[in-house]
Amino acid sequence: MPGSSEWLRAALYATVTGLSLSCTEGGTVEVFAAWIDDADRPCFVHQYPYSDGVLGFRCTDDIEEDVYGDALADPRAFGQEVADFAVGEPLGSVAGHLRPDRIGVHWCGELEDELPALPATARATGGPDRPESIALPPRHH
Repeated sequence: MPGSSEWLRAALYATVTGLSLSCTEGGTVEVFAAWIDDADRPCFVHQYPYSDGVLGFRCTDDIEEDVYGDALADPRAFGQEVADFAVGEPLGSVAGHLRPDRIGVHWCGELEDELPALPATARATGGPDRPESIALPPRHH
């Protein structure tokens, strides 16, 4: 993925807006936070409708082709690929490899030893058992 900040911001925006156009279940995903971390990796915290928890996904830096083998040099194409096949897909076998953080987000993707931290602008609340936790809206089924 090209590393310029403009490209990354465009890819991040394309992912979030691309969920509503997704060819998978992306239109049913609710995104709570999306940001570019210190290592220039797009990160997303979201709730998938068929999962009870809050999920986090940190993009890899080696997504160069879509599922059809076509190059993803354009940030919009990259973002739509992430929306369709990373954030908008059911977890499948990834569910057994999720790593929970201290506030209850279950992470997958390109992870370091230290899991991504939510930016200060993310919706988070305090509570007696957790100093921080994701503020979940009521579920609509």
